[in-house]
Amino acid sequence: MRWFLETQPGRGSYDSGPDGRSRRTNHYLELEKPVPPGSFGPTQTSDVYFVLYVMNPGTEPPTLSVLANVDGLFNEVLRPPSAPQDIPHYKILLEELSRTYATFGLLLENALRDRFAEGAFMKILDPDDQTPKWFVATTLGNLSPDDAEWRLPEAYSLVQRTTNRLLVEWFHTPLDEERLLSRQRSADYRRYAKNVLGWLDANKDTVIKAVGALAL
Repeated sequence: MRWFLETQPGRGSYDSGPDGRSRRTNHYLELEKPVPPGSFGPTQTSDVYFVLYVMNPGTEPPTLSVLANVDGLFNEVLRPPSAPQDIPHYKILLEELSRTYATFGLLLENALRDRFAEGAFMKILDPDDQTPKWFVATTLGNLSPDDAEWRLPEAYSLVQRTTNRLLVEWFHTPLDEERLLSRQRSADYRRYAKNVLGWLDANKDTVIKAVGALAL
């Protein structure tokens, strides 16, 4: 499954519509919407593409998930540490990230409280490569044919808006590393925090290169 922001259109057979292109597989519906030049600033000189997915987990009554693939952006942050002594450090890290990045904190809290209808982080198996990946997701429960026509567009808009806001906050708001490191003075905590901060910095550089056309 493709990342939620792409600099190239998807390959293969797509159906075209007024808002973009779509394709169906045995596992999901993929929606690709072009974002015109200039939408992310004057240095964006070509189209980029929002990519959303709709999946049906096979429940009754029907439930649909609308998904945006953000795998690779927060993996190290969303993975609880394996060492029990690092759990308190991990909690502090999440508190500071949620304080700095409001959308990250909202998605995390909704996931922990099972409020997926409001938008949350969700880890699911990518059917294309059988790999677990992180998504921003919303769920539509008890979906009848009569209300799908208006509920689905609202869900698309929610996921697109939220994921875009998440990325903009992530790249434009600096994390107060001194505050983070000062939350606890133990050597173990500072080692753990510095390791995660190093991963975040390296990963942010990778993602910036991948979506450089956006001039975030």
